[in-house]
Amino acid sequence: MLVFIASLLACDSNAPTEADAASGSDAASNDAPDAASEDAAPDDAAPLDAAQDAAPEDAAPDVTGPWVFVSSEVLSGDSVPRANETCTRLGAELGGEWIAWISTRERDAVDSVRGEGPWYRTDGMMAFESREELRVGPRVPISFDENGDELGDVEVFTGTNPDGRYSGVDCRRWRSYYPEDDGTVGRCAEAGDGWTASASAPCDPPRRVYCFQVTP
Repeated sequence: MLVFIASLLACDSNAPTEADAASGSDAASNDAPDAASEDAAPDDAAPLDAAQDAAPEDAAPDVTGPWVFVSSEVLSGDSVPRANETCTRLGAELGGEWIAWISTRERDAVDSVRGEGPWYRTDGMMAFESREELRVGPRVPISFDENGDELGDVEVFTGTNPDGRYSGVDCRRWRSYYPEDDGTVGRCAEAGDGWTASASAPCDPPRRVYCFQVTP
């Protein structure tokens, strides 16, 4: 009987204690690789890579004018003499002084626009690099209004030839809105001669005007 009890005590002394089990668990957790931290490293770099990819390579620099736009409002043929007032009112948010691209018997449109350029559309694209280009035509169609909205292909009263001079066709000196009278009109979707002299058209449909911000 004594021999049997001694044998049982010897077996119990070889069983692992709770402290030994806890120690083994800690060791196992220390030896295991920190998978979460390794996986997090690439994710930390992702926002930086995304920001770099998002930057457009051809982003246009910020511009502050002078501006040129096609009016959001239309004028009848006999109200064209008030076009400068319309441009000034519409361009108020952009600041500065404004003049309409309108020729009369007394004054050519190209001489009314003061400044040496450049002039920009309200979306930031350059329309005229210099004053000389006013006699050639814009680099891009002047199809954006004072709010930066694109209007598409609409007609514009000008009374002006491609060289910026008076065309002689001016709705009876801008006093008529009758269909039997004609005025020179441009199309704001065009960048060649047609921007200012697309056709001689009846004076009865109201049309838009080009507005230039002038500088001393």
